[in-house]
Amino acid sequence: RFDATGRVRCFFGVQYEGLDEERGVHTIVPAWQRPGGDESLGVRCGKLVTVANAITVPSMREPLVHVDESVHFVPVNEVPSSVESGKYKNYVVIGNGKTGADAIVYLLEHEIPQSRITWVISRDVWYMMRDALQDFIGTFEIFDRGMCRTNSVEECFLSFETDGLMGRLDPSLPPPRIFKSPVVSREELDRMRSVETVVREGRVTSVQKGTVVLDRGSLDFSTGDTLLVDCMMEHESAFVDISDDFTIFEPGRITLGPLTSYYNPSGSAARVAFLECALDDDDSKNGCCYFVRGKQYSRPTPEYMVGMTYMEAKSIEALMKVEGGGKFYLNSRTFSESPQHHTFGMIRLLWSMYGPKKLAGFSERFFRKIESKGYSDVDHCWGIETLISQEVET
Repeated sequence: RFDATGRVRCFFGVQYEGLDEERGVHTIVPAWQRPGGDESLGVRCGKLVTVANAITVPSMREPLVHVDESVHFVPVNEVPSSVESGKYKNYVVIGNGKTGADAIVYLLEHEIPQSRITWVISRDVWYMMRDALQDFIGTFEIFDRGMCRTNSVEECFLSFETDGLMGRLDPSLPPPRIFKSPVVSREELDRMRSVETVVREGRVTSVQKGTVVLDRGSLDFSTGDTLLVDCMMEHESAFVDISDDFTIFEPGRITLGPLTSYYNPSGSAARVAFLECALDDDDSKNGCCYFVRGKQYSRPTPEYMVGMTYMEAKSIEALMKVEGGGKFYLNSRTFSESPQHHTFGMIRLLWSMYGPKKLAGFSERFFRKIESKGYSDVDHCWGIETLISQEVET
């Protein structure tokens, strides 16, 4: 549909190299081209849209550590064909984010006994429960109780756990310090907990013949009949490293990447598109886009999740002041809050917001909590201080 308008051209499988300012030509190259390659394409356009992110998955890269050539070591994509082949008696899954969780669940669902699975977990993580999210409007109350009525980020997540929004593999251990928004069902979490051989000895540093070397120990395995599944995370940042002075809108260019909508790239991009159409100047558009900024705040922690929620609430507040912003927000299918996605739609939403629970006041209560330093373990506002100082200067 975009191509049919004659106003938009999409190039997939490419990387943006830069702008030749003298000629006004943007250069893009094939994503698979090795350094020093000479294949490129020059593009002239009125508005360039690129994506900045730090997301890679195992199939997009080489192993992150040295792996002996005798070891059967594969990215998670190859698990189905490997299971089907029947070659392997044992499986070692390295990593426990969403990718690792999916690998474990797949193995168990395809009748691999848990006794033949070893799970290497460098750091425990929080999982978001799909069961709770199915009643999305109902989660507003959980967010309000967890974020506005607790006194630390740790207490907030423990409240989420009590209310069934969050879960973890082993509740007997200290609360996890990692959260990257992996979503699993309660049934899947129960399956994951059934794996008894769990190795918590830090990160994998190398894979030798018959031995996985870890920060604080090692794991022996039989090389011939064991498949090692790579589910390791490459980057420490949550999704994208955002500098203090990053802007989405610039003259002749839009850079997607920062999430202005809670773990929702589609919603964030839709909001950017609306602002591009609704406002005339880049400063006004950027003024409606709040996101976690600064590398020091971009690690995938529970704190980051609270910060993202804070920034989204700020973005919504700004969006509602733009003509047509409220209508766009409530009618766009890219937002989970849209009444079209929920039973009783607008009626239930309005009752939740303005009925006895008064959840319409969540943003105000949440802003007050954050900006008054109401969390004992947070002494900042996730880089919004930089944005505000820039606005004061201008």
